[in-house]
Amino acid sequence: MPGDTDVRAQESAEEDALIVEYRDVLAELTLLTTVSVLLFGFLLANARSFEDSRLEEWVFAAAVVLVASATLVFIVPVAYHHYQFPYRNFAKFQARSHRWVLMGLPLLAAGFYLSLTLAIWALFDVFAPAVAALPIVAAAIGFAVRKGEL
Repeated sequence: MPGDTDVRAQESAEEDALIVEYRDVLAELTLLTTVSVLLFGFLLANARSFEDSRLEEWVFAAAVVLVASATLVFIVPVAYHHYQFPYRNFAKFQARSHRWVLMGLPLLAAGFYLSLTLAIWALFDVFAPAVAALPIVAAAIGFAVRKGEL
């Protein structure tokens, strides 16, 4: 029947568009997961070099927990997608993914800050936290200027 062919073609086109939308969200999650895993690898590879003082050990422990938490938070939507596959409600998936990303970004930013602090500790000693804040503050100012909020 000709009508059945049109309906199947329309369903196929809608499914193709849905796959592209899922790929966009999953690509963002892939980027965030990759960054957090690389940062986690940096921390683990340099674990022995952060034992000079008790404060460094605490900063290291906090950085590891924050980055590991961010990594897990970024993996959750991908796992959810595979668990629910084939999942047709893109709006629901996108909303849930967005919430997880909003939860993971502050964790990753804090872990990045503490990791940068540890990386420059030998050069700046107690001033390392202030120096490590500079790129984050610069990025925040740039973001605010771009959005017209500053």
